Amino acid sequence: MPDKHITKVRVTNHATGTIAAVTVGHKYSDVYKNTGTFLNIPDGQTATSPEMIAEFNTGVFTTGRDWWIVTWIIQRTVNGETFFEECAINPSNFRSVIDFSEGGAKLLVDTVRSITASVAVATVAGGLLPAAIPSAAAAATAHVVGMSMNNESTDGYKQHILREEDVAGGLEILIANNEKLYFKSASGESETTYSRRRL
Repeated sequence: MPDKHITKVRVTNHATGTIAAVTVGHKYSDVYKNTGTFLNIPDGQTATSPEMIAEFNTGVFTTGRDWWIVTWIIQRTVNGETFFEECAINPSNFRSVIDFSEGGAKLLVDTVRSITASVAVATVAGGLLPAAIPSAAAAATAHVVGMSMNNESTDGYKQHILREEDVAGGLEILIANNEKLYFKSASGESETTYSRRRL
């Protein structure tokens, strides 16, 4: 019989900007589905709350695989200009989550445009964004991941297999500024590229 395990997921931001919201989706084949959304992550910080878990099996008769999808909205400043970008992983098995121009990506664009029109693009203490921006961005990123989690396809997902040794230390998802995203756990590291689009 397979042994069920649970580990915790955290997100680290090294993407040169403040992540307003990031949503992570995890599928362990068709057995388990887990999602989590983290808000307001300044550059160089790691988010662990609210808690996100990932469920998976190990054992002799285990055949499942761990698949991951990640999408986020980030505020960046380049050459003195501040703006938002929508980003999503872009593994080789799919063109890009943010190519879904009908539906999720449109919601991302409309949401950020509406909140930036009514809320000044500014940061508060510690590099955090005003609360209205992360809250609205979370709804948008969660919508995109939710659409994908509602079917059994793994198009747009990156595989990073969890092992029993990953239970104690959890999984770190590190978003870098070189259009790379890394999955790091005790059993190993995986990487994928991501796409970005200015809003």
